[in-house]
Amino acid sequence: CYGQAGTGQAWHTPSELFSPHYGRGIAEWILTRHVEMEAEEPICIYEVGPGNGTLARDIIGGLQEAGVEQVEYHGIEISPNLAKVQQSQLADLIQARSYRPHLGSMLDWRKPVNGPVYVLGLEVLDNLPHDLVRFNGKGILEQATILDGRLSWSMANDPLIVQLCGLLE
Repeated sequence: CYGQAGTGQAWHTPSELFSPHYGRGIAEWILTRHVEMEAEEPICIYEVGPGNGTLARDIIGGLQEAGVEQVEYHGIEISPNLAKVQQSQLADLIQARSYRPHLGSMLDWRKPVNGPVYVLGLEVLDNLPHDLVRFNGKGILEQATILDGRLSWSMANDPLIVQLCGLLE
């Protein structure tokens, strides 16, 4: 859910719950790696599925507080509704050219990027299903998502999944 804690939503992302500390910690890690690489290029970050932009704001803010003057932060968002939220929430950073929104799928990204790049997919990874299973009369099936977005079911062969599902039968 994208919103502030206490709004009655069932769950929140770590970016929201631990703002600004979560993003500041990631900013510190990125800056440390960048310095270790002795990179001359500005820090360039691509976030896939930036939600409402809280993590982007906190990372950019953390880098700026550390004295980083030039940050290139790209948000790749597939949801038009969330893209509108980002446009509103990050308007000042968009105006300053620190945050650059992109509406579309990361799978369609074709623009080459030169130099060091930090790719974040925390909101995306946080929302992916994990070990989705079902019974079909022949056994336990496990779902997988193929890169083009299609879903595929196959016989579960993970011993832990089979053991746990056996307890449900």
